[in-house]
Amino acid sequence: RCLQIPLDILTDSMRRLILFNSMIGIFIILLFGLVQIRYISRITNDIVRVADAMRVVEENHFSLRLHTKRRDEIGLIYAGFNAMAENLGKYFRKAVEEEVKNERMKTELVTNVSHDLKTPLTSIIGSSSSYLENYSELSDDERTELIANIRDDSQWLLNMVENLLTVTRIDDNSTDKVKKSPEVVEEVISEAILRLKKRLPDIRIRVSMPNDFLMLSMDPTLIEQVLINLLENAFVHSGSSDPIDLIIRDIDDSIIFTVRDYGNGVDEGQLPYIFEGQRSASPSADGHKGIGIGLSICKTIIRAHGGTITASNHADGAE
Repeated sequence: RCLQIPLDILTDSMRRLILFNSMIGIFIILLFGLVQIRYISRITNDIVRVADAMRVVEENHFSLRLHTKRRDEIGLIYAGFNAMAENLGKYFRKAVEEEVKNERMKTELVTNVSHDLKTPLTSIIGSSSSYLENYSELSDDERTELIANIRDDSQWLLNMVENLLTVTRIDDNSTDKVKKSPEVVEEVISEAILRLKKRLPDIRIRVSMPNDFLMLSMDPTLIEQVLINLLENAFVHSGSSDPIDLIIRDIDDSIIFTVRDYGNGVDEGQLPYIFEGQRSASPSADGHKGIGIGLSICKTIIRAHGGTITASNHADGAE
């Protein structure tokens, strides 16, 4: 037999079932939508928070940190922002410290240059004024002495200008700006001594070096300036008439240049600062002008070549 159900009864049941299922579906969709809206709202808030934090960091406030307990992608974004802010802070502090250091070095350089230029200029003005104003009253020896003083101080000024022109060619913090090429060490030394003897005819230098043919990658003009500065300082400030030794040694992958005098040596208290350009330009204990920036420039040149420079006393003088 067949079960017969009136069509209108079946239709009402299906309607109720469809309506119930539809209501359940709409509720689920609304619930899912509310969850999604809340999640998107949280993501939006997090993004806005990160964007606001970025604007704060742009104003150099690198101490800002974002905190969250989330372990999802947003948590990773927060962690990435915190790491970025910390690294930027370190870089910024380092840049500021470097800028302060550079400004201090510039100030010291200007101060030392001012001292080194002022002393010989004052002497030249004084000697020339005495020569012109008292010419008729001066003896030949006195006139000759005044002219000699003017010549010596003018030579000092020329040397200072050469040093200043040298230091403008290089950057103390980079070896990239020094144009190096393979050079014969003996030729560079010979040229430096020839240039120095034109300035100081009475200087005596003993050169000791290996018999081997030595080549060194360098800027020859800059290295010549270093040798001239060191040899001149040894001659002027040692207080000795003994020859100055220039010793060249080839050790491992380096070539060592030693300038050794046999005089008074260097004040032990001055040794740690001798290459910092902190010696004043006033007459020193030996009666000559101070070392000034000459040794500071030597340090700049040698560091730019990737080398090192030191000073010490030995039993009979300094090197």
